Amino acid sequence: MTIPEFIIIGGVAGCGKSTVGRLLADKLGYTFVDGDDYHSQENKAKMGQGIGLNDEDRAPWLQKLSEIASTSPRTVLGCSCLKKKYRDLFTASNPDLAIVILEVTTEHLVSRMAKRTGHYAKPNLLESQFRDFETPKDERNVFIVDGMETPEKIVGKIVKVVSK
Repeated sequence: MTIPEFIIIGGVAGCGKSTVGRLLADKLGYTFVDGDDYHSQENKAKMGQGIGLNDEDRAPWLQKLSEIASTSPRTVLGCSCLKKKYRDLFTASNPDLAIVILEVTTEHLVSRMAKRTGHYAKPNLLESQFRDFETPKDERNVFIVDGMETPEKIVGKIVKVVSK
């Protein structure tokens, strides 16, 4: 069983990217990188006000994260990867990586986000996240995983789907 050297955990805000990503990294002995840490203060402020980011806002952030994807083996990255062109940017920088999109219901997301503290993304950001999200269709090394189970079960599913 071979596991990709770089795995991205994606999905809309509140789907569990950081929680699942950290657990997966621990299980594999990888480093976890939270893409949220690389947003500019301006982007964090916009999202904190419920204003969704546009492609121009995201461009420098995505560029930095794609550099990490091309130079950081044995890493799990938490990054929304909302659009196909964003996922394509990552696969162009590292064709052997895997992208796992966590799928969660809107009701569950609102509940999760209302409970979390200290994070700039609030439930009012979800509308723009869903508007921008493009469901993967026949994309190489992109997998959709049910994000409604416990983080431990989700990690187990991820290991199965990304293993070659």
